[in-house]
Amino acid sequence: MEPKGKALLKGAGIIFLIWGILITIFGVVLFSTATMLQQLGDSHEIQQIATEGGLTMEGLVHTVNMMSVSLIANGACIVILGILGIIFCKSIGKARFLRFLSILVIVFSAVNLGMSILYGLTAMIPHMVSIVLGIVYFIGADRNVKTVNLALEDIDAEDAGILVEEVQKKETEEDV
Repeated sequence: MEPKGKALLKGAGIIFLIWGILITIFGVVLFSTATMLQQLGDSHEIQQIATEGGLTMEGLVHTVNMMSVSLIANGACIVILGILGIIFCKSIGKARFLRFLSILVIVFSAVNLGMSILYGLTAMIPHMVSIVLGIVYFIGADRNVKTVNLALEDIDAEDAGILVEEVQKKETEEDV
């Protein structure tokens, strides 16, 4: 039995992997920018930029640090989810777990988006893209879950044991 969401889940997993790496790199660059801002804090130009934004120098550094940590954490979660999606795209048994993880990433990205809006930050686009990719990933995992549900509706009680053995055998082969 071939999972119905296999291609969508694998494609979303690959895009998630690439996107997560890019977000993580952007977060690290932003973190180093915050460190540089802290070292250049005595500069008149930097303090002028901070006050034009309605912040003190410490507030600007804190905001940039928060945004960078948020991006690094989000990127790491997305990389992990992407790897799991690529590895388990054929696994019907892991589909519920992947669906649950995609919900966590969607919620985490939505919280980060809310924080970005609250603080008036411009890093909203990575979080919006992460939410959209999370929804695509969820749809792929959900189709894999529905593959099991549809298959169970088509079989009678006598064939259920054979189906369980077949699924366990395929998962054992995939793990090896």
